[in-house]
Amino acid sequence: MAPSGGQQESYKGEQECLADLGDARMGRQELLHRESAPDVRVILDEVALRRPVPEAKVWAEQLSHLLDAGVLPNVAIQVLPFAAGVHDLMDSHLWLFWQRSGEPVAWTEGNGFGELITEADKVLRFRLSYDRVRDAALTPTESTAFIKRLPEACRE
Repeated sequence: MAPSGGQQESYKGEQECLADLGDARMGRQELLHRESAPDVRVILDEVALRRPVPEAKVWAEQLSHLLDAGVLPNVAIQVLPFAAGVHDLMDSHLWLFWQRSGEPVAWTEGNGFGELITEADKVLRFRLSYDRVRDAALTPTESTAFIKRLPEACRE
């Protein structure tokens, strides 16, 4: 049975939305290679690195991309191991930004929500939670070694 006109339009809209999201992601990646690139610190939960994907090649490419990004002078990638246990930031993603004025803001998002936080006390609480998670994470050097070992460790 062929999709109706409305279903085709909906599908076309979803495909355009996915293309837009892909373009936005590529634009963000290009920011890392600019002359005045921002400093970026990333903490990845071990579960995100070990989550199976349908094609092993795609997973290997993702790991390789992380390793390539991790050698940039403005990028630090850290892995939060399972052994770190439960932490304050498990139920969402967090970004901390410092504006040119020096004022920090936070962006948090999860499944179906996103929120910009500008209230200083709330941003401070998120920053302290981030600091605790960073303290429990592997160092960037340890994280690189961990990511390099993943393909072999997952074959066992």
